[in-house]
Amino acid sequence: MTAITPIRRQDETDRTSWETSDAFRTGMRQLASGVSIITSGTAKAPVGLVATAVCSVSIEPPTLLVSVSRTASAYPTIEASGRLCVNVLGTGHDDLLASFTTPDRRAERFTGSAWRLRPDAPPVLSDALAAFDCRVVERFAYATHMVFFARPEKVLVGAGDPLIHFDRGFHKLRR
Repeated sequence: MTAITPIRRQDETDRTSWETSDAFRTGMRQLASGVSIITSGTAKAPVGLVATAVCSVSIEPPTLLVSVSRTASAYPTIEASGRLCVNVLGTGHDDLLASFTTPDRRAERFTGSAWRLRPDAPPVLSDALAAFDCRVVERFAYATHMVFFARPEKVLVGAGDPLIHFDRGFHKLRR
């Protein structure tokens, strides 16, 4: 295991050591990020997962980076199809988020009128803050995850306030 080198002097009141992966986890909990549901598959077999590891890589050509655990149930479908949709969640998506983070609510995930289930493309959340319908153009395996570089073919832009993940919880951010 590689030790993490501190970029500042460790204060005596710090609760974690710089020399453990626990310090990395604790530090990453302080990085607020947007919340998305990554979907793949088709109307007959839709799959999805909650992700906070999504970011823009390039404007020209438009490219997103999406990091997915290779143990996620949606991973094999994303890998095989080479298609995914990044659906950015807003503050009104609490119940939808719960269906994706609670295993016994799995059957509820793609019910409701907000989902546009398509015969040959990933589901799109019609009331998302933004939805990026993408084709995977590159992939890179790293440790437990696959990093997908995805090029949007269509973008839906909605409105609302974002849902944020911070310190192991989901929070509403109001403008």
